Order: sequence, then structure tokens, then C-alpha cells
Amino acid sequence: MRLFISYARDDSVRVDDLHDNLTDAGHTVWVDRELRGGEDWWHSILEEIQSVDIFLFVLSPDSARSRACRRELTYARAVNRPIIPIMVRNVEMERAPDELQQINVMDFLNPSVRSWMRLMTNIQETPQQQLPNPLPEAPGVPIADLREAREMAERDSLDKQEQNHLLGELREAVRDPDNTRAVVAVLERFRQRQDLLEVVARETDELMLTHRVAPDRQFSPLVRSIVADLKNSRCTPVLGSGLTDWLFGSRRDLAQKWANEYPFPMAPHWSDDLPQVTQYAAVTYSDFVLRDDLGAFYREQLQHRYPEIVDARRDMTLGELALAVWVAEAPDHADEPHVVLASLPCSIYVTAQATTLLVRALQDAGKEPVTDFCRWKPELMRDSKEPLEDPAYEPTVDRPLVYHVFGTLDVPESIVITEDEYFDFLAAVARSGPNQLIPSVIEEALADTSLLFLGFGLQDWNLRILLRSVITRESAPRKGMRAKHVAAELDLVRGGATSPEKARDYMVSYFQKNEPAIEIEWASVDEFSADLAHAWEMHG
Repeated sequence: MRLFISYARDDSVRVDDLHDNLTDAGHTVWVDRELRGGEDWWHSILEEIQSVDIFLFVLSPDSARSRACRRELTYARAVNRPIIPIMVRNVEMERAPDELQQINVMDFLNPSVRSWMRLMTNIQETPQQQLPNPLPEAPGVPIADLREAREMAERDSLDKQEQNHLLGELREAVRDPDNTRAVVAVLERFRQRQDLLEVVARETDELMLTHRVAPDRQFSPLVRSIVADLKNSRCTPVLGSGLTDWLFGSRRDLAQKWANEYPFPMAPHWSDDLPQVTQYAAVTYSDFVLRDDLGAFYREQLQHRYPEIVDARRDMTLGELALAVWVAEAPDHADEPHVVLASLPCSIYVTAQATTLLVRALQDAGKEPVTDFCRWKPELMRDSKEPLEDPAYEPTVDRPLVYHVFGTLDVPESIVITEDEYFDFLAAVARSGPNQLIPSVIEEALADTSLLFLGFGLQDWNLRILLRSVITRESAPRKGMRAKHVAAELDLVRGGATSPEKARDYMVSYFQKNEPAIEIEWASVDEFSADLAHAWEMHG
């Protein structure tokens, strides 16, 4: 039979397997890489759809967002081509194209021999259908026309309204995987302007970081090393607050806004440092007022960014509200860092975040996470036994442990916020000795596995305190120096570096001299998460 495969670029490896297996079974299979240079490519695609017996739609988060894939699917339905959807990466069906809502989707997340046999049977038993006469009107070319955007990005001057308008157009266009590379190129031109407003420049940087893609799927040695450690159950993710920057804003931005709230009277460069700003607030007012005000401040940031979601949920706690926004708005769910981490075979996760986003992601992945947090001050101690004190509980991939090392929103007083509290945390860990304040199962994981740091910035107190307390040089000999720790670094410019090249050199020296040493993957967290997800899917 003649088959047409509609797919997104990032699913090419799965499509190669699909193409080869179907061809070996005697079918004639068409994919768009067979287009010849100089052809009217969109016209050729539509003609192929008309000529085939069955239209196979490779469903993934990328194809669900792809304008080209959606138009191919709509046209296949319009010309009466039988449609067989094949899911190769998990997609919530409410995010799938409308044409698939009433069709049984074949599960090819982990294809078995039985999966292939069902597909072959399905193809053989699908009845043929005649083309409509006359043919429906052909849909327009799905690639965005960026000529006006390019021209606008290079004008001699742009006022505030024009900058925001162009940024809005590019923000919408870049989400389509078919347009991503071209739109990022326009964003790069736009970012070079000398008259950009600071807020526009910052969001342009974030868009480029989030959507910049590698030219191919050649994974870096560090990504491959993490995959190898995951295969051998020797990797422990360590999550930083940078994973929630898109929710609340970066800690640097929050510190500056919070400094303006009081106002903060110290040197201007100190206003970038959240622990120092909150230290002033705690001394000037009180710890209770600080936590209440900071919670209200974080709610305001969510309200400003996601008003429709927040307005409908005003009775929720801050933790519940953050989770509600994440569920509704997490960009590209399949490659979102929490979703990627939850899909990996890890039994322990250490997080410097106070949110429960990872717990929800693990639950969505079909796991039953157990949570606990560090009781770094006496008033946090409880009489009741915690899960980690229960001899019957042992962290597993299906029932993993999520350990909040710097506190949790569920117990606001447990969160380490101010500069003094970081020092108190350091003193408490040093005073308690091994296996007392930090559970032994956590210490063993930090000592016996490779660590994957995600979401830590250039001047992140959380990382510095972790490396001076919980993750120490004493643990290195237990690894025999074979385990490789990896950190995916956030953008240095957004992190406050005035000279990114010198900052890179400094960070390489700093982390290489640290015991245990940490290798740096020079990619944004979003880029690294996407690569890790695909590398694990291909080689895990």
C-alpha cells in the first residue's frame, strides 16, 4: 500500500524506524525528505497526500504544535484519506489536533513486536476511500512569512509600542517547530538593536534561550554520560530555582523588585541578591512579616503574568496556585524540565525549590513520590515519624523520594530565605554530623551517584551552600572519581555577568577546583532538558 508519514523534525529517529519497517513489509512509504531541490514543496506534499492509501500521523508534542503537520492532517481528512495516528512521545489528548479526538491513537511510546503487528494489521484492514470530486481548496503554505518582521527588526528606530508589537508577533511564531529556527534568527537581529527597552531585551533573551535548537541531534559527551549513568541507576538530579524562572521571574529580577518595595537602602549591586534583600526586610520588620509579604509578592508576580488563571483561583495557597499555573502553562510539556526529570529512572531527587511541581510531574508519570524536607532549625522537629525514618520505606523508581533541602511551601517556616538563615543552615549541618540532619539515604545518593544540577545560576546561594554543606569533598573518594557531575548553566548575561566570556572561565575554574568537580554543559536548562529527553528516548 502507499503510505504518507506526517511528522515533526525532532521525531526523525522514530520515523526512520517506522519507514524502514513498513518498507520491509512491502509498503511504499513517502516522507518529506524525499522532496527534490527546487520543487514547489508544499504543492508536492499535497499531491502525495492525495495519491496515498493511508495517512500516518506521528503524534508528539512537536507535531501537535506544528502548523505544517496540522495542515497536512486537515488536508488528509478533507480528501478522505484514512488516518492512523501513532503516538511516539506522550501528548495529552486535549492538546492533540481536533481531527484525532475521535480516532483511536496507537501507542508507540515503547514499541514492542506486538505493537508492530497491530500496526501492520491495522494498515491491511483499513478500507480504501475515493477522492472527493471536486477536490477541496488547498491550504496555504504553513511557514510564517517573516519578511515584515525582518524589515521591522532592522529599522533605524522603533518606539516602545513597535518593539512590543514585534516581540509579540515573534513570540507567537516561534512556538511552531517549523518556524523556530527562522524566528530565532530574527530575534537575534532584533536583540542587536541599541534602542531596545530593558524589559523587551530580557524577554528576547529568554525566547532565544528557550527556543534556540541545535542544528542536528548530535548529543554532547556530557548528555551521553548522564544517559549512561541513568542506565546504571547512578544519577541523582539536583533541582534549582531557575527551573521556575518562567513562573515567577528570576531571583535577580525578584530581588530588584523586592528591593524597590521596601525600599532597600544598601549599595545598588546588593539589590540583585535576594538573600541580602530579604535579610534587610527581616531585620527591619520581622520574620513572620517577611514570609507573609514575600508570599504575597510571589502571588503578585503570578497575577501579573497569568491573570486569568490566578483570578479564578484566589482561594488557593501559593503552592497550589503555582502548581495550577504550571499545569496550565508549562511550555512544551514533553520537554519541560520537570516532566523530563520525572520520566527518568531515578529513585531520589534533591530539590532547592520550595514548589511541588516535581511531585506533580512524577504523579503524572504514573509514580508515587514520597516527600520530605530538611529540618534545619529546632522548631521544625516533630514527634511523629517521617517516611525516611520508616524502615519499610526504600526509595525506588516507582516510589521515588523528593527531598526539599531548603524547605517547602507546604511548611513556609522551613524555607531558607535570608542571608543569616543560609549561615544558620550551614552551621546546623556542620553541627549535626553525618546521617543526622540530612537523612542517610540522601547522603548515600549524593556520595555514590553522578549529580545532575539543573536550574542553578551564576551567583546562586543555593548551589554555593549545597557545595559547602550537603555535597562535600568527603564524599568524593567513595565515587572513586569515576562519577561525572554535570551542571546545565543558565544564561550568564541574564545571571548578571557583564563579561560572559570571563564569567565562563571563572565558573570552569571554580567548579573544576571544587571537590567533587562539576562539568558544565554550556546550554540553557530548556535546551539541555530537550536534548536529555531525546537522548534517553533514543539510547536509554
